[in-house]
Amino acid sequence: MAVAFLIAVLALLAITCYNRVKIWNDDEKLWTDVIEKYPYIYEKQGSLLTVKEVGVDIAYENRANYYRDQGEMDKAFADYELLTSLHSKAQGAYNNAANFYGIKAQDAWQKTIRSLQTKCFQKRCNYILKHYA
Repeated sequence: MAVAFLIAVLALLAITCYNRVKIWNDDEKLWTDVIEKYPYIYEKQGSLLTVKEVGVDIAYENRANYYRDQGEMDKAFADYELLTSLHSKAQGAYNNAANFYGIKAQDAWQKTIRSLQTKCFQKRCNYILKHYA
């Protein structure tokens, strides 16, 4: 009787373990699973955020790093920004959020320069065509 019970428990544990391994095969699934189980719970009143329950910082940070490595910058930034806005103790989140702000500013600057260059080029071409063609 005890042997049958032990075999049943081992079989149950083996099935549970097998199902959990599927989550460990993918970083996004793993960290999202951790976040779903241990999320930050907060209340927003206007621009004020009040943390009701602290989540697992490393899960948010690692999921953001995964998104960044996959080129999904908006998703990565959302996780970093959540950590910084909730005053997390995850120092990497502040560094990475600052890097994202720098990248966004650099992208905006480059778009502005390209736009100005295009406009200037068009004006020069119009001037040349008008006066020399």
